[in-house]
Amino acid sequence: MNDDHSMNKVVFLLAILGLGFFFFRTPRPAVELPKDPAFIQQVTNTHPVIVKFGAEWCPPCQHIEGELDHLARTYGSRVHVVKIDIDERPDLAEHFRVRSIPHVMLFQYGKQVSEFKGSRSAEEIARWAGLKP
Repeated sequence: MNDDHSMNKVVFLLAILGLGFFFFRTPRPAVELPKDPAFIQQVTNTHPVIVKFGAEWCPPCQHIEGELDHLARTYGSRVHVVKIDIDERPDLAEHFRVRSIPHVMLFQYGKQVSEFKGSRSAEEIARWAGLKP
């Protein structure tokens, strides 16, 4: 009876450790900037830079593009939006491991700090990027 109780404790602890690893694992490290002077110049800014990877033939990309245009008009010089067509710049898409589009990244002072995939509203993107009204 005592051995069964000890075994249950071990199984329980292993389960907790496994869940801890799953929930508290380190996020994917940010990718270093490519050796592309034009791209580096675009994302090295004192204001947040939102980079959208997409394609002309992608309906969700077209939707988020409209939201990003609205965001750029609303926040003016407080945010910079960069749009990259993966068909025109497959090298950048590969460098940043873009596997689905739209794929949006946030850069601050030239470092990638966050990303998401899919479409969101301008308000959701503003909150995600930490932009104040």
